[in-house]
Amino acid sequence: MDTTCALLPRDAFREALQSDHELCLGMLTGLTLWVRHLVGLMEDVVLRDAVGRLARFLLEQEPDADGTIELPSLKRHVASHLNLTSETLSRTLRRLASAGLIVLGDAARVQLVDPARLDKVARGLLPEI
Repeated sequence: MDTTCALLPRDAFREALQSDHELCLGMLTGLTLWVRHLVGLMEDVVLRDAVGRLARFLLEQEPDADGTIELPSLKRHVASHLNLTSETLSRTLRRLASAGLIVLGDAARVQLVDPARLDKVARGLLPEI
């Protein structure tokens, strides 16, 4: 994914926001989405255990037709994103597999077998997993 970064003079940007309501609403929408994302990350770290964080993360990925997802990066990066160690991530994946919620494929593939139960785990409604 290519990214372009622009440095805008503060006064010109403020003037553009004041005169272009669509630009202003677009900025507010973008900032709102970013704040919601950050609040979700904080909730994950503070309110969810490792199983809940991983379940939520798996559900946020885009599965193919048979429910298989491709982990977006190296497992250590996924672990870091979830505030887990690599070992805890691996153990937690095996726990979800043992509970029949996922099937582990090769290194980066995970099939979501029971997304409804996985969602309950993510919301803390199945604490026995």
